[in-house]
Amino acid sequence: MGAYGRSKVALILFAKELSRRNEGTDVKAYSLCPGAIKTQLQRHTSGWLKGLALHLAGAIIMGWKTPPQGASTTLTAALSPDLEAQPGAYLSNCQIKVPSKAAQDMDMAAKLWVETERQLAEAEKK
Repeated sequence: MGAYGRSKVALILFAKELSRRNEGTDVKAYSLCPGAIKTQLQRHTSGWLKGLALHLAGAIIMGWKTPPQGASTTLTAALSPDLEAQPGAYLSNCQIKVPSKAAQDMDMAAKLWVETERQLAEAEKK
């Protein structure tokens, strides 16, 4: 798994651990995939990257979401009372989904939390 994939797994694990640490409170955390959203971000690319982006866009543009569609899963996570009983849930297309096996490893979620605290404490010393 590459760095991008590991970062996404870490986000899911962090939300799960934050929810676990706040059991019994009103604090809930969720993670989500908003999907591929068609925006003007590609205007900031150039050269071969822009060519690749335009090629891929032409190939998959029909599957892209508008910005309001892309925001819908985030709004579901923030506002849906249906998620109250599902702290730490992962959402995609406004639905709870089962993430990868790596993103369900609660031992790794706890280790990630501890390592994050360690790195933050070290950074505060600087």
